[in-house]
Amino acid sequence: MLTNTSLFHLLYVLVCCDVQYMLDKKNKPKMDKEGRFIPKLFYNDTQFDDYSCYSSMDNFMFKAPACIYQSTSFSRNNYKDLIAFSEQTIYNIENNLPVLYSRHVIEKIRRNPECGLVNFNAHCYINAVVQILFSSQKFVKCMQANAKKCKILHLLNELYMKMKNHMLVSPLSTYLKISEQCNILFNVYERSGYSSDVICTISKNLENHSIRIMSIKANQECFWKYPLLDIVDDGNVQERINKLLERKPNIKFGEIIVFTGFLTDNMLRCHITDCNVITIKNVRYKLLGILERVLNNFNGYHIIAFAKRNNEWFMFNDECVLKINANEVLENKETYYIFYEII
Repeated sequence: MLTNTSLFHLLYVLVCCDVQYMLDKKNKPKMDKEGRFIPKLFYNDTQFDDYSCYSSMDNFMFKAPACIYQSTSFSRNNYKDLIAFSEQTIYNIENNLPVLYSRHVIEKIRRNPECGLVNFNAHCYINAVVQILFSSQKFVKCMQANAKKCKILHLLNELYMKMKNHMLVSPLSTYLKISEQCNILFNVYERSGYSSDVICTISKNLENHSIRIMSIKANQECFWKYPLLDIVDDGNVQERINKLLERKPNIKFGEIIVFTGFLTDNMLRCHITDCNVITIKNVRYKLLGILERVLNNFNGYHIIAFAKRNNEWFMFNDECVLKINANEVLENKETYYIFYEII
């Protein structure tokens, strides 16, 4: 079962790695005369001094101005500028986009059958995973029922409700808040002995290990290695930590299994109807979604999600969403992950 702790570890890996990737990304410094924040949307601009994320649909780019990436190390302040920039861009698309921009792409976004998630800075992977999780009615019901008990679920539910009322949403603010929340929880688990340098995740008969390199960022952190107590108003630090952990909700989600790496030969030969339902140890699972990895124009990889909602299949390619035929889902795909959920 996917417990609250395992959900926390999943989101920590997905969100924190995405945010930290941008905070650590190196780029050539460049000064922009137009100031620190520029509310612009770029189209087919090939200036490589600006960082861009490419969407394979219709050769369309969402680009952030160089002033946001002007530091040699991408900072948290830059990330907040990127959040403001992405939200302003979406406002322009919905309300007041100049004629010079690509009309056919903008109209396609406006006709999205489901809400898209904008991608300015290599968040395609978590965007795709979020779209698949939100395609599970069991996950959504559990998330909404426990939103008041868990801060992370509350943030996810805010994003979900925002997506219900728009055709394009920037998830960057939500990702940053989840990242900060996960860091707080992770530090509490570390310092109270509830985690170690090696995090082990077990799913059925599969066992995955991830090793996280520990680092000391401040001299004060060294004192956590020793049993020193800091006196506060009505107790000590350890008592406060214990109270915090006692309030941690124990939330269980419907079981979801994930096949990684590639499709088996038998699955490649079959139709979507044959693989829509599988049975493992007398337990039946239905197909929830697929992550596909494709090459983009920058010699890198891009992640696209395919998910089923209300008996219809959709392709989620960041900001662009298309309704597709069910037979296209398992055909000629370099499958990255396959998601099934228990019936």
